[in-house]
Amino acid sequence: MQVGTSIRKGVGLAVSAAALLALLPLGASGAMADDVVANDGYVDMGTDAKASITLNAKADSYLNGHSFKLLRIGTYERAEKNKDKITGNDEITGIQVGTPDNVKGETKTAYLNATGDTSLPAGYEDNPVGAVATKMLGFKVTDDKNLTPNQDETASTGTYEGKLRNFAQELAGDTKGTLNGKFEGATGTMATDPNTGAPSVKFDGLAQGLYIVKDVTDPATLKGAQVAIPMVVGTAVGVDNLDSFADASGMKLGVVNMKDDVVSINKTMAEKSLSTGQWGHFTVTTKVPLTTGFTKGDYKFTVTDSPSYGFNLPDSKDTDHYYKVTVNNKEITSDVLEGILTTATQSSSMDQTSSIVFEFGNAFLDHKDVFPYGAEIKITYALQNSGKQRGIQNQVGLEHSTQPGCTKANNNGTECPSDHVTPPNGPVKPKTYDFKLGNVLRTNGTKLVGSKFTITLVKDASGADVKSSTPIKFVSLGNNVYTQADDASTGSDQTLTINDSAAKKGILELQDIDAGTYEIQQIGAPSNPHLRAVMLPKFNVTLTPNASNSDNVDIAVQQDAWHLAEKASATDYNVVVNNVPSVMQLPLTGGAGIILAIIVALVLAALLGVTVVMKRRHEAAASRTRV
Repeated sequence: MQVGTSIRKGVGLAVSAAALLALLPLGASGAMADDVVANDGYVDMGTDAKASITLNAKADSYLNGHSFKLLRIGTYERAEKNKDKITGNDEITGIQVGTPDNVKGETKTAYLNATGDTSLPAGYEDNPVGAVATKMLGFKVTDDKNLTPNQDETASTGTYEGKLRNFAQELAGDTKGTLNGKFEGATGTMATDPNTGAPSVKFDGLAQGLYIVKDVTDPATLKGAQVAIPMVVGTAVGVDNLDSFADASGMKLGVVNMKDDVVSINKTMAEKSLSTGQWGHFTVTTKVPLTTGFTKGDYKFTVTDSPSYGFNLPDSKDTDHYYKVTVNNKEITSDVLEGILTTATQSSSMDQTSSIVFEFGNAFLDHKDVFPYGAEIKITYALQNSGKQRGIQNQVGLEHSTQPGCTKANNNGTECPSDHVTPPNGPVKPKTYDFKLGNVLRTNGTKLVGSKFTITLVKDASGADVKSSTPIKFVSLGNNVYTQADDASTGSDQTLTINDSAAKKGILELQDIDAGTYEIQQIGAPSNPHLRAVMLPKFNVTLTPNASNSDNVDIAVQQDAWHLAEKASATDYNVVVNNVPSVMQLPLTGGAGIILAIIVALVLAALLGVTVVMKRRHEAAASRTRV
């Protein structure tokens, strides 16, 4: 093994998160040049000093089930230190990095391929990893040869085009992996931070130097996650395991801060229930994952929205309801959206769903300024409940690639591994409700049979008036139970009849009803001739999802003029319709009393008029008799 002729005192060893990792970003830190910080002396490197590499995670999702292999690609030949004047701790000011003979050829080729250069930089002709440490760490450092490291790797830029990433992929990625046969398996020690509960895995007993850590997990075993691309990390330095650089960012050597970047998707509907004709407003959310290591054309990040038959899709000219995509609450331009929204077709069969597909894969790679890593993506739109099918629902799924570096060409001509993710709570289903209507004799509560009713939606769940509404068709399930009809129903009818039923005598049970306001009109009196109603009420019932628990419904009754309909106090029905066989049994108070008084007055006036006419006729006849 040979070491470069130039001793680098300004070489950083830990690298930019964005440059290296698909899912396991590496904390950035580095050493500054000796013209910035005065050196106190050389670090005691020891003859066989050992160190460790620790992978920290925010959650178990990126440690459990993952396997790693390690390979040392850089050696620490010499290091200088400086004592911090405040803490008194020794800090690193410069390290000389060398390249082991067993990886020299591969690392040189990887460097040239990653940079596009035709030769290694001056002073590093026989030390490619030394050149990597100098040129690709993302820290602005110069020396007497005016060598300036590549600045594409800085995490703050949010770009993933860095040469260091390409270098790591060349050596250990799934695309080429020229060093794959030289990696050795590593068994780490799992631990949990007692204060935060965050997990970590630590690999001990490592020779000090610069390592590539390769995630060798089988992608098929991961749910919602990706295999990380190779990581480059430096261990601590010297017998004292110094891990901090003077005048650096404060991050530690030998530590990889793994991000819990499990791919997920969620979907919500603003409304709890949807009436026929009402628009429901939906939001699909996900996040831009790290796309490092994936290639255009082979990278998949596809959101497929699947509304069931019974939903009307919005027209592209309907700007209030059509699809919008925002990234961190900023709406993307129409040209970018057109390249993403590839399909929007309405199903025409009862057993099919609509298909709205958003192909984000190439857009993530082509528009990194629009889709920065970690940004929240929101897809918003509205669908209309056509009333053509009951039990409508809206599902969404996300298909995403899980193996960086994989292409169809290098995967034996087959599609690269991917995973399908759905929201944890399943499809979005507008709530529907049941309620029971009781029909009784007002005087003694006798349950009545034979009565007939119609039900018409007059206000949707939002409270908006429904225009040109007609009585709803229902299908009888027997035993006085009815469910709302749809396109697949047979034997539907607008008239609901309370038939004689031992189990539900005098009770009409309605199932699968949307929230909203309904006009209920009694159009037929009870069948018992002695109990026939003289007044058939018409009134409104409003169903509102309960504010605390939308699985429950609040029922309000707007009484009719005769106060024959009201919210029931009985336990076996929610709304009661009272019938009276005699006008004298109608209430005499309130509006009904006024109407009844007017009717009685009119009847008495009519009777008085008849009496007067008859009296005058009698007197006229008597007068003719006397003559």
